[in-house]
Amino acid sequence: MKKKSSLLGRLDVKAFTLIELLVVVLIIGILAAVALPQYQLAVGKARLANLISMAVSTVQAEERFFLANGAYTNQWDELDISFPGTISNSDILTLSDGVVLKLITKESYQPDAIIATDPRLPGVILFFGTINTSYNNWANARACYAAQDNYQANLFCQYATHKKNHSGTGLVFDTSCNIYWF
Repeated sequence: MKKKSSLLGRLDVKAFTLIELLVVVLIIGILAAVALPQYQLAVGKARLANLISMAVSTVQAEERFFLANGAYTNQWDELDISFPGTISNSDILTLSDGVVLKLITKESYQPDAIIATDPRLPGVILFFGTINTSYNNWANARACYAAQDNYQANLFCQYATHKKNHSGTGLVFDTSCNIYWF
C-alpha cells in the first residue's frame, strides 16, 4: 500500500504548541509589568528635572533683574528669559505643556518666590524663594512639596532633593504635606 502524502503527515514538521506560546506571552507580560513602572518613574524624574531647571532659570532671571534695576519684577515680560506660553495675569505663566510658573508676592510688591507645578506630576509643587525677599523665612529657600497621600509625589521630591521629608503644613499647600528641602 502506498502512503498518502500530505504536508502535515510528516513527523519532522516543527511547530509551537499552545502551551509554549502561552508561556512566552506570560514571560513578556511579567517583563512589561516590571519595566513599565520603572519607565514611568524615569519619565517623571525627567519632567521634575525640567521643572526644576525652569524654576532655577526664573530665579536667576529675577536676580539679574534685581542687580540691574535694584528691585525685583512681577512682570514676566520684563525678565530676560522667555518660555513658550501664555501669561494670565502678570504673575502667572502657563506653558504649552501645562506647566505653570507663578511669581508669589507675600509682603511687598516684589515677588518673594517662584512656584512651579506640572499637571503631569500631581501632588508636586516646587518652591524657590528669591534671595532678597521681604519675607525672611523665604530668603533663598528651595523646597519640593509633596502631598502626604501621594506616594509618587513623595518619591519624586525625595529623588530631587536626596533628603528625607519634614511633615507639616506648607506655605503652598492648604493641607498637610511633606516638605523636602534642597
